[in-house]
Amino acid sequence: MDENTAMEPRMAVVGVGGAGCNVAGRFYDDLLAFDVIAINTDAEALSAASADSRVPICGPASDGGTRGDRALGMECARAHEGDIAAALRGHDVAFIVAGLGGGTGAGAASVIAEICAKLDIMTFTFAINPFSFESRSAIASEGLEAVRRACPDTFVIENERILAEMPDASLGQAADAVNASIEELISGLAAAIPQAAAE
Repeated sequence: MDENTAMEPRMAVVGVGGAGCNVAGRFYDDLLAFDVIAINTDAEALSAASADSRVPICGPASDGGTRGDRALGMECARAHEGDIAAALRGHDVAFIVAGLGGGTGAGAASVIAEICAKLDIMTFTFAINPFSFESRSAIASEGLEAVRRACPDTFVIENERILAEMPDASLGQAADAVNASIEELISGLAAAIPQAAAE
């Protein structure tokens, strides 16, 4: 190999929880050049996720899902740190995507970011704030604070803003628009990374 030829970084999109796995699945279904890792406490939802690898994180206190318990989501991720690290190992860049309205995304995302840091993986987190009518602002706020501590390069996606821009859209259409915007953001950021590293 020519010593002047730079190797392309190996990148992973890591979906955490239901919302995160939905976004990550788009990269798998669209055959984009990312490894897709799905991580969830809900075994049934995880089995249906479009991904290259799936990591179940059902901790001792979890019976399939966290039912909005952020502390439980964090506990589940910590109980499976080895499994998560095994899925992440070998990647140069990770894009973590998590919805902050559920216990898995709000609780586990920060733990996963910490694992990425231990593995010296360049990490970006895309945290999705829930719609206002979901009444989950407290859990979302706590989850966002934890994620920002673990990953300074955190981008906040506001569901409410997307909905405001699409007043006639159904909830499903608005959610799809949110997912598409994240896919576009990650793809653009990923395309810039090799160029920045070469400069």
